[in-house]
Order: sequence, then C-alpha cells, then structure tokens
Amino acid sequence: MENKDVINNEKTDPCFKKGVLYMVASALGFSIIPILATLGLSVDIAPGILLFYRFFIAACLFFIYCLIRQKSLLLQGRKNITYLIIAGTIYSAQCILFFSAFKYISAAVGEVIFYIYPVFVAILSAIFLKEKITKYKVSGILAAVTGIGIVLYAPGGGIQISGVLLVILSALASSCYFTFNKKFTAEISTPVIMTYVCFTCSIIYLIYSICLREFTIPNQWTHWLYITLLAIWCTVIGLFCLMKGLKILEAGMASLVSLCEPIFTILLSYIVLGTALTPVQLLGSSIVIAAIYIYEKK
Repeated sequence: MENKDVINNEKTDPCFKKGVLYMVASALGFSIIPILATLGLSVDIAPGILLFYRFFIAACLFFIYCLIRQKSLLLQGRKNITYLIIAGTIYSAQCILFFSAFKYISAAVGEVIFYIYPVFVAILSAIFLKEKITKYKVSGILAAVTGIGIVLYAPGGGIQISGVLLVILSALASSCYFTFNKKFTAEISTPVIMTYVCFTCSIIYLIYSICLREFTIPNQWTHWLYITLLAIWCTVIGLFCLMKGLKILEAGMASLVSLCEPIFTILLSYIVLGTALTPVQLLGSSIVIAAIYIYEKK
C-alpha cells in the first residue's frame, strides 16, 4: 500500500507532470521531422539544402543560448574539438540518409524502421563500451526484428527496398553517434555539443550541396516554413524539452513517454500527408514500439 501511495503521489506531483509534458513535446518535435522532410522533397527542395539551413539556424540559436547562459564554448585540448567534429560528421551522415529515404518510402514507415536504432546501440555498446546485454535487451531486439519484418512484408505495403536500406543505414549511423558521444563527449554540456555538431553539419551540407550543384536560396515562404520548423521546433526546442524532461523524470519513465514519437508520426502522416499504414503494418509497428519498451526495461 505504501509503495502504491508513493507512485500515486509521484504521478500527481506538478514536477512529474511537467517532466511528462517536456518529453511529450520533445517526442512531438522529433516526430514531425519525417513529415517535414517529405513535404520539403515534394516541393523539390534537395535534402542537402533542407539540412544546411536547418543546422545553420540551429547552430546560431545554440550559440546564442550558450552566450546567454554563459556556457564556455572554448574546449580544452584538441581531442575534444576532434571528437565533436567526428560526432558532427557522423550525425550529418545519419540525417542525409534519413531524409533521402523519404524519396522512396512514407514518413510513417521510415520512422518505424528507424526506431530500431536501440538494437544497434545495444550491439555497439556491448562491443565498444563493454556494456552487458540483458535478457530484456535480447527479447527487445528479437521483438523489434519481428515487428520490422511484419511492416516490410505486409501485403499491400508497397515499400521500396532502397528507402528501407537508407533508413537502416541512418539508424546505424545514429547508434554510432550515440555510442561515440557516450564514450568521448560525456563531460561536455549538451548545448555546447549541439553548437559544434550543428555547425559541423551545416558546413558539411554546404559543401555537399555545392558539389552536387544543388545549392540555392529558397524563394518561397513554404520552403522557409519547413526549414524554420525543422531548425527551431524539431532541433532546438525538441532537444531543449528532451534535456528538461530527462532532468525531471527517471530514465525508465522518460523512455516510456518517448515511445509517443513513432505514434505521433503515424498519426500526423495520415492527417498531413494522407498516408496510412495497412492494418498488418500497424500490427508490426505496435510490436516495434512494445519491443523498445521491453528493451529499455531494467
């Protein structure tokens, strides 16, 4: 009875509710990235251009935030600078792969497949960080693979393998980014990391776009709307809410709330883009979400 009272008190605590709201806002911010990527591609904005402006604006905003909060952007030692440049390079690869995938598959399917990245994180963490793979992680991995298989091979799914491969490579790059950050940049504050990472990404995408002769300055308000939402809502505010939520909630509860992300993407894909998963794909997606919950269980 005493334990139940503690749990009930926790759930009625204003701080707890605030933490949940932060995590939901973060999940909502990240969930519209596939939607905006699809909308951008539909009006012929090259992925490199979308990402260049997204990260350039985000880098400027993170830089201003660090100045206001008096967070030093000076890094001690060349190693830290090198680590952040490498992290930015990995992250830029992850994003361009993810955005390019939506030329071939829907936002909802892409988000569900991408959500298997914890599987790769578990494998890489076991190899490079010597972290133990628990029975929950093994069960989660097996369930995630099953769910993805159902999504991919569902009748009437109409999924192109090119898009699937791009998303899987993106998920792998994302897991490399998380593992690398955990090993080499744990002592650097998140706003400082994101300032350097976003700035590195913007430079890489600028060079990428120029080399492909795709660099342009958007001249339509809808283009700038997509770019602004990607930079401010999906990147800066999304990450800010994530950091705030993680400070308030326990890791397990934060992970549970973050499972809203693929659900939001599926719903918004239907509302904004008019695309829907088949019943069998919805079943597979539910298995993937349940798998990540099992994976995160301590």
